[in-house]
Amino acid sequence: MKSYIAIGLLVLMTGLSAQGRGGFGPGFGWNDDLNLTTEQIKQIDGFRTDFRKNQIDVRADMQKLRLELKELMQVDDPNQKAIDSQLKKIQDKELALEKLRVAHQLEVRAILTDDQKVLFDQHSFGKGMGRHHKGNRGGDRDGRGPGSGGNKHGGRNW
Repeated sequence: MKSYIAIGLLVLMTGLSAQGRGGFGPGFGWNDDLNLTTEQIKQIDGFRTDFRKNQIDVRADMQKLRLELKELMQVDDPNQKAIDSQLKKIQDKELALEKLRVAHQLEVRAILTDDQKVLFDQHSFGKGMGRHHKGNRGGDRDGRGPGSGGNKHGGRNW
């Protein structure tokens, strides 16, 4: 029994270490391409943490709004005006999410050297960069599934 637990932990740890840090740091694509300093990596990791926390909040709000929309549409006599209003709220959250993404990109770009900015600009604004940033893989911008033309790491969500 103990050996099964040990093997399970080993497999889990191997899987986690293979996932890496999402693109920043030695051997994970971004640093290989941009040659980031240790200080830049620390700053970017901090920016990314803040960005993801905000992103989680906005996505949660969007999910709630979509559930409410579903409820509005499933009544016997749907109110088109209420549905349109709900769609506008969802659209506003989508815009807020895009603004967060752009602000994060600009925040990262601001700490780069001029040479790094050239590489960053060539790859980050929709093209992808490094091994983890290869462009559209058939999912939406969040990497959640097919349909809306972006992906989890396609230069957008890093």
